[in-house]
Amino acid sequence: MKQSALLTFLHYALVCMIFFLLHQFKFLALSPLHANLDLCDAYWYNDMRTGGYEFIANKMCNMAYFPLFPVFWSISNLNSLGITILNLMIFCISYSFLMRKFKYHWSYLILICSMPSFIFFALPYSESLFFLFGVILITGYQKNNNYLIFLGLLGCGLTRSVSTFFIPAIILTEYINYRSNRINVQLSVFIKRSVLYSSACLISISAVSCMQFLQTGHWFYFLKIQKLWGRHFEMPQLPFTTASPERVLGVDSIALVIGICAMFFLFRWIIAAFLPHFKSSTSMLTMRLPREVVFSMLYLAAIAFLDSFFTDAVDQRTKIWSMNRHIFCTPFVVCFLIWLFQHRPDSIDRKAMIIILIGGILLTSLFQYPYHLFYYVLFFIVFLPSFLLPRKVGIPFSKLILGTFYITNIVIFLKFYHSFLNDLWVG
Repeated sequence: MKQSALLTFLHYALVCMIFFLLHQFKFLALSPLHANLDLCDAYWYNDMRTGGYEFIANKMCNMAYFPLFPVFWSISNLNSLGITILNLMIFCISYSFLMRKFKYHWSYLILICSMPSFIFFALPYSESLFFLFGVILITGYQKNNNYLIFLGLLGCGLTRSVSTFFIPAIILTEYINYRSNRINVQLSVFIKRSVLYSSACLISISAVSCMQFLQTGHWFYFLKIQKLWGRHFEMPQLPFTTASPERVLGVDSIALVIGICAMFFLFRWIIAAFLPHFKSSTSMLTMRLPREVVFSMLYLAAIAFLDSFFTDAVDQRTKIWSMNRHIFCTPFVVCFLIWLFQHRPDSIDRKAMIIILIGGILLTSLFQYPYHLFYYVLFFIVFLPSFLLPRKVGIPFSKLILGTFYITNIVIFLKFYHSFLNDLWVG
C-alpha cells in the first residue's frame, strides 16, 4: 500500500504544481477559493451543511441530496478549500488501498488515477466518501466479509441515491454466484446474503427519509424532486449529446461505452447462470465469477441505463450529462477496467467490443469532434489492448501510448478543473 499511496500522492502533487505554475504565469485565471468552489452540487451540499433540509414546493431544493457528506463536512468544521483538501486525501488513501488489493502494475495505477473526471475528488462533493465506502464494499466481497459489505452498502446508500438499484444488483450478484458456484454456496447462503445486504440499503433509505421528514415534514421527497432536475423516463432521441459537448462529449461517450460493455458481459454471464447447459466453446460461460466484478458491472450497466433513459433532451437529442461523473468517480469502474485489462478475450468478445466501440462513436456523433475522438480511441487502446492490439506490441510503442495518454489526461483534467471554477459544468 505504501507504494500505491506514494504514487497517488505524487501524481496529485504534480498536477497541483502544474496548476499553480499555470496560474502564476496567467495561463489559468482562477485558483480554487471559497467563492468558486461552492458551485453546482457543492452549493447544495453547503446549504445542507449550514441549514439542513429545506422544502420548497415545485422548485429545486436540497432535498434531492443525501446527508452523509454534508454531515461529515459540518463535523469537520472546515471551509470549502479545507474540505476539498480533505476529500482529495480521502480519495488518495482509499484509491491506494483499492489498488493494493488488485495488485495492479503501477503504470496503470497512475493512468486510472489521472482520469479527467477525477476532478470531483478535489471539490466539495460527495464523490470521495462514496468512493471510500465503495472500496469497503469491494474489499468485503473479496474477503467474503459480511460486516464490510454491510458497512460499504450502508455508507454508499447514505451518501448517494443508489440504494434503489443496489438492491436488485445485490440479489442478482448473489444469484449468479450461487448458480456458478453451487458446490460451495448453498441456497440458504444466497437467501441470507441477499436479505442481509438488502437490509443495509433499506436502512439507508429509511434513515434519509426519516431525516427529511423530521426537518421538513415530507416523506421520500428525494424521489419526487428528481423530475425538477430533468430526471424522468424518456425514450432516447439519438444521437446522444451532453451538457457541454464541445468540452466533455469525449469522456461522456467513453462512460457510455463502458456501461454498454458491462451490459454485454453481464448478458453472457447471465446466460451462464440461468442456462448452465448452454453449449459454447468459450470459457466465459463456465468460469466462476468474482462477486465484486459482477456487482461492479451491474452498477455500471444500471448507471448507463438510468443516465440514458431517465434524463431530458436538448435540441431533440437525449442528454447523457453527468454520466462520466457517475461512472468514473467510483471504485466500480476501476474494478471493471482491471478485469477487462486482465481478461483473455475470445473471438466473440473481440467482435462485440469492436461493434460496441464503433457504436459508441455513432451513438454520440463523436466524429464531429476530432480531439474527443482521438481521446476516445486512445483510452480504449490503453485499457483494452488484448481486444484491440496485436498480441505482441513493441515496448517503445507501448510506452509512447501510455505517455501520450497520461499527458492528455493531465491536460484535460486541468482544463476541466478550471472550467468548473469558471462555473462551466463538466460533470
